[in-house]
Amino acid sequence: MTIPTSPAESIRQQLGRLDQAQTELDGVPTGDTLTESFREKTQQRLNDRRALLNNELSLQNDLDQLQARLRETPATDKQTVAELKKSIAEKQKAKANLLKSQRSFGGGRRQFGDVCIACMSKEIQRVKDVANYQPISAQQLYDVMHQRNPQFTLADAERHVGPLNDAMREFAINTPQRQAAFLSQVAVETDGLRTFNEYGSNRYFARYNNRRDLGNTEPGDGPRFHGRGAIQTTGRANYRRVGQALGVDFENSPELLAEPEH
Repeated sequence: MTIPTSPAESIRQQLGRLDQAQTELDGVPTGDTLTESFREKTQQRLNDRRALLNNELSLQNDLDQLQARLRETPATDKQTVAELKKSIAEKQKAKANLLKSQRSFGGGRRQFGDVCIACMSKEIQRVKDVANYQPISAQQLYDVMHQRNPQFTLADAERHVGPLNDAMREFAINTPQRQAAFLSQVAVETDGLRTFNEYGSNRYFARYNNRRDLGNTEPGDGPRFHGRGAIQTTGRANYRRVGQALGVDFENSPELLAEPEH
């Protein structure tokens, strides 16, 4: 591994790795709406990262030039020395502020540089995973659910397999092991896709009232936010989180969570 000879060289190397990441992203086949959505988000992250690095490089080049001039200026030229030191301090402050903005890359911690490039590589791999997702078939879904629910038919499987594939594709449930684990959980939670509502009466669901760990703080929240959906989301706070992730207001329309497409 070559050790950079200067801060500017280090930045140029990072820009070079971003160019490699761009080439990799450009190589992902054009896909459907979901693939393109992931691609656009990743492209924006690449653009933002490149803009930050270019700004940092520009500041570093200015600093290098000012510091070179300072070294060449006679100490007796006090006015010029003072002006150069002031300019250097201003550039250093600007660079420090820019580096603070880079902390948003890498999970909000103070991680940038090579760590950020690694983050971009993971995002690009995510785009590839979405583009290359291998869906399960209606027959495979039938084989899983029929074991739990003998009344489950191939026609039922054909109705549910599309939304389930959409969910697994979007949320990286994209290996046979992950798909098996997810579908097994769905089979248990929905009684073999027999229901998307938790079994029980309002009297039973009242046990969830005042469950602050579920975000149930209002009267009637227990029955209102009982288990719904493929994995039985329960509680006001969880309805809100799922709604934010999917872009649906489940908190104000909780019954929507029991719809198969969600």
